[in-house]
Parts: sequence; structure tokens; C-alpha cells
Amino acid sequence: MARPLRIEFPGAVYFVTAHGTSGPVFQSNADRQSFIDVLGQAVDRYGWICHGYNLGDDHYQLLVETPRANLSRGMRQINGVFTQRHNRRHGGTGPVFQGRFKSIVVEKDRHLLNLSRYVAMARVRSGRARKPEAWPWCHYGAMSGAAEGPDFLHTQWTLDQFAKTPGRAKQGFRNFCARDDGDLALWGELTRGVVLGSPAFARQVARHAGLSGKRKPPRRPALSRLRKEIPDRSEWAASAYRDHGYTLAEIAAAIDLHYSSISKIIKSWEDQQAAG
Repeated sequence: MARPLRIEFPGAVYFVTAHGTSGPVFQSNADRQSFIDVLGQAVDRYGWICHGYNLGDDHYQLLVETPRANLSRGMRQINGVFTQRHNRRHGGTGPVFQGRFKSIVVEKDRHLLNLSRYVAMARVRSGRARKPEAWPWCHYGAMSGAAEGPDFLHTQWTLDQFAKTPGRAKQGFRNFCARDDGDLALWGELTRGVVLGSPAFARQVARHAGLSGKRKPPRRPALSRLRKEIPDRSEWAASAYRDHGYTLAEIAAAIDLHYSSISKIIKSWEDQQAAG
């Protein structure tokens, strides 16, 4: 079966989820804090705007905006680095998350606010918390004024939808979440499982992704072009292998090395990222 298409373009907004392979991913608050640290590093490194997040027991949800069209690169760092730290902490081996993460491109002005409520209320909706402020591992506390949020969390856009003064805006968010009805109608505009928005927005995204039938889907970037975009050789090799499906042999041939050397380069780079 073909992999789901990754749609990336400058300024895209995403609802991102990933689930664990088996059992809880976050076994303790130390695991949750580790993930928050890794997420913050990715937001800073890749210039993302993080509008929200929630850490469940066996999954996570993110709301991120990517000014530089680099979702896959950032997600590779998040899942890869967290997995290595998690395995070191718990003595595990192998993947922590099921396959590839899932991402849905979101029409910001039409759906991001409702998604913010959907993600913030996830713990309450599942019956695992009576009130959203009782779950500190999501963006509700920072948006509502109940707690301090991580530095990487961008609250301004969401709060500006309610009021221009911080106090009234946070009260507006609290009231908005109190009216949570499960957002059952939220997914009515989901197209092909990858685009959430109006028909006009879906057509616009289709043009970005080559899904309109008027042109072929975009090809993966040439290794030479990718090298110009990612000057660091180790990160370039990891991106070519993880994000774009190049084989070790193809990457090795591009820089006149043995494929076993490329494998070591990629592993070394991922280890460095895990070490922070």
C-alpha cells in the first residue's frame, strides 16, 4: 500500500497525531516532560508556530504552523529523538510510535479555533479528567490563564479570536471550552483524510500537492538540491533517508562514500539530537 501523501507548503497549518506501538507511550511525567523538551527544540530549530498540544497516555496531538514547509523534517526529529531518550530511560529497543505520524492540513481561519478546543478538551472528553485545568500536559492551562505554558507555545492568535485584552481573552477561551460538544461536526469538511477545510481550500491544497488531476504529484527533491537546502551533511543524509526515501546506497553514491558509512553518519546524527 502506498504511503499517505505528505502535503507541505510554506505557511501550512496541521493537526498532527502519533500513537504508540503498544501500551502507554508516556509512562510518567518524566516522559511527558522529555517530549515537551524535544517538541520545544523542534519548534525553535525549524521555525514552527505551535498553537496547541496534548499528551495522552498512548498518543499525542499537535497543532503546528510551518512557515518554511518543513513538517516532515521536524517530525523526524521529534519522534526520533524522543524514541531514543524513551528507550534509554526504560531500557527498551525499537520504535515507540506506530509507523508514520498522521497529519491533516487545516484551513486556519475556519477550523483552527475549534481544533484548539478539541485538543484542549481531549482528556475531559475521554473521561480521564473532570476539568481541563486538571491536566497540565496540554495547552489549556496557558490559554485559559490557569497555568504557565512552555515558551514555545504561541497563544496570541488563539486568544486574539476572543478579545484584545489578555484577561478577557483568556476568559473567552475558558467559556469557549466550557461549551465543548465534542466538536462532532468538526470533521465534516475532511477531504481524503488529509485536508480539513472548505471546498475552495481543498482545491487550493490540491494544487500544492498535485492532487487536482491537472499535474503529476511532485517528485522528491534531487539529492543535490536537498544538499543545498541542508548544508549539514549528517542532517542532509538523515533527511534524504527518512523523509524522502532514498536508499543508503543512493546517498552514498552522491558523496562518494560506502553505504555503511552513511548508516553510521545517520545514526551518529540521531544520537547527537537525542543527547540534546
